Amino acid sequence: MSGPKGVAIVTGAAQGLGRAISVRLAEDGFDVAVNDVFSNSGKLETLVEEIQAKGRSSSKHIADVSQEEAVKKMVEEVVKTHGGLDVMVANAGVTGRPGVPFGQIPADEWDRVMGVNGRGTFLCYKYAGMQMVKQGRGGRIIGASSIAGKQGMMMQGPYCASKFAVRGLTQAAALEFGPHGITVNSYAPGAIDTPLLIAASVTGDPSEIIKKSIEKSAMKRIGVPDDISNLVSFLACKESQFITGQSVYNSATRTVSGPQTIIKHGVGPRDCRIYVDDRTFNICDHRRIVRSQAQPSVRLVSYYKQTLQPKNLCLVSCTGSLSLYKIVYLAFGHVV
Repeated sequence: MSGPKGVAIVTGAAQGLGRAISVRLAEDGFDVAVNDVFSNSGKLETLVEEIQAKGRSSSKHIADVSQEEAVKKMVEEVVKTHGGLDVMVANAGVTGRPGVPFGQIPADEWDRVMGVNGRGTFLCYKYAGMQMVKQGRGGRIIGASSIAGKQGMMMQGPYCASKFAVRGLTQAAALEFGPHGITVNSYAPGAIDTPLLIAASVTGDPSEIIKKSIEKSAMKRIGVPDDISNLVSFLACKESQFITGQSVYNSATRTVSGPQTIIKHGVGPRDCRIYVDDRTFNICDHRRIVRSQAQPSVRLVSYYKQTLQPKNLCLVSCTGSLSLYKIVYLAFGHVV
């Protein structure tokens, strides 16, 4: 057995994405310490044996990542057993209780989801980062965000909030750990065929979720764990050294980072297609193109009303500064 490429910890490793990531990192040459809760102890034992069969060292660590002392002890045990820490994959996560309207979500459900997904990720970032800084040889910290961490979803308030939190933690940690040669990124998958998909289903049958995901997919298939482990493999390698603070989409669904709704309004005989970037607003119809430099929001909307005199004017999205709206789409008539 040749020397290891480094030492990695993968939390929530007993099944699903965590298991696939652990196996892939072992195949990449890392010694892999695997973590999960006590109820998954048997699955961890099997995983450790599989990693060892690939010629890599492995160890099992039972810990609840939402508990600070447990995470601190886990990192200390891994360093003592394997001699250091080079990659932390804070994968452990739970889904929210499916099908519960926002006004009916119990506070303890919020605490449960945020405890594992938010607090757990924070603690893993914290203690892995501290160890990597102490070692002085850089490192890779990788978290688990989600497509739900880039766009809110109905009936998933706590889960969305927790995954948005991972994005924020990833950016903040990247800024602080960057000077030490430590990159911090997260993966943001859509629907992946794992046991978590069953937990996300109201009925316990994920077939409808899978069907809808395939319909939206540019690849016309559901994601599988290896799709995520392939991305993590790259984020963990030395070639990713100039990528940090990113939450990388790993989804073949037709989506973008930001508003996805195009609102259509009839304006009589006009057929206007309006595409708006950060500075210039192009107003197109069958007869002319009018270009106007960006103006503060109130004057801008007033300008459009006077120029086009539409029956309906809709501001679909506003982001950026208080005085200037970056309008993503203004749609009149038929939008192609």
